[in-house]
Amino acid sequence: MNPGEIYDLFFPFKPPIKPGQGAGKIRPALIVAVSSTGTALAVSLKITKSGPTLHFPHRVPIFFWRDANLDTPSYVELDSELLIRIPSRLAPRGVLRPSDFNLPPKEVSHF
Repeated sequence: MNPGEIYDLFFPFKPPIKPGQGAGKIRPALIVAVSSTGTALAVSLKITKSGPTLHFPHRVPIFFWRDANLDTPSYVELDSELLIRIPSRLAPRGVLRPSDFNLPPKEVSHF
């Protein structure tokens, strides 16, 4: 698992949770950092097909979504990080192009 790779991972839903909605769902996730200590942990960001909204304003478009093996135009949600244990046999779904992975400073300056 390497930064820039995309995996299908379970992400819990964030409030507001709608009645009848489950706990979360499996969705594409962007790996942004991997532990160098051998602890098999990674930090991932949720990928969604929805653009910025009032509740989730920090979404950045993935311009080359087809090249990343995504099904629809997609966005990385910058405020939805998830610490995960790296499954040993999980294969990546795709990889972001460097131009999509290297976000402009203005996109991440509020974190």
